[in-house]
Amino acid sequence: MIEPTTVNIKELSEVKYGVPQGSVLRPILLPLYMLPNFSIECYGQADYMVNDLLLQCNGKVQQACYTRDNNEKGCIHLAKCSDPGWTCCYTDRCNA
Repeated sequence: MIEPTTVNIKELSEVKYGVPQGSVLRPILLPLYMLPNFSIECYGQADYMVNDLLLQCNGKVQQACYTRDNNEKGCIHLAKCSDPGWTCCYTDRCNA
């Protein structure tokens, strides 16, 4: 009868590559955690059901509040602000 064998992945990676597990990725991933968290409050309006709802937009990518030609409101990443029909502002609740 064959006995089941357990393999410790950490020990296997240390034997194969000669470095402790995770130490190679740590310097690469560390800058992602060091990115600032951006936050802005914007009013959201999409249709008659969503009217001036206060949105809290947070993330690693900076965002702006917007109002479109059709009176839609919300928050969006900055690259979209240069598109035709989009009016953006950059302070809390500025798209009232």
